[in-house]
Amino acid sequence: MEVSTQSEGKPPARDVWKASQSGKFATLPTGWTRFCRIFLPYQIWRFAMINLKMLRIIWKGHH
Repeated sequence: MEVSTQSEGKPPARDVWKASQSGKFATLPTGWTRFCRIFLPYQIWRFAMINLKMLRIIWKGHH
């Protein structure tokens, strides 16, 4: 006769993911990524490009 450690009718217990474990899955930024985050000309360029994309979308929506 086999003895079950869990009560009948209940699913097996699962491992619970905790927020404190999220650091295990985070990737570290590369040197290039860290450089781009602080390089002001790159930030200005990206800001301008994103704004132009938004303007284009808005313009198409109005016409």
